[in-house]
Amino acid sequence: MRHFPLFAVFFMGLMLVSARPAEAQKRDRYVITAEEIAEKPEITNGYEAVQRLRPVFLRVVRSKRNEGVPGAVEGASAILYIDELRQPDLQDLRNIRAEEIWEIRYLQPSKAKVLYGADHEQGAIMVTTMSRKPEPPPR
Repeated sequence: MRHFPLFAVFFMGLMLVSARPAEAQKRDRYVITAEEIAEKPEITNGYEAVQRLRPVFLRVVRSKRNEGVPGAVEGASAILYIDELRQPDLQDLRNIRAEEIWEIRYLQPSKAKVLYGADHEQGAIMVTTMSRKPEPPPR
């Protein structure tokens, strides 16, 4: 019986930690959704969305494997696709208004290289706009 108050405090602490909103628990670290972007009214474009919500997507990882390789770009960033079309520059994220974005997904380098080729050393950033969002399944 002496341990009951300690157990009660521990149990109540667990309840408070698990009482976080469901959407905060479900967020995928590789995906930025339209809902997340809408929660931050100061975000005006795709680049700002990535920069503020998942800045790790923009990191540049220097690779020793590229040293001395003809055509290798030192300090290259992830390759950008908007509605499945490859873009010439990651800065093109700035041309997409925040309210046009359905989803921004980061593909890790290993997956991006399998799907799109060996030049995806830094992965890929896949943007799906509202005009290309997936249709809900028929009921």
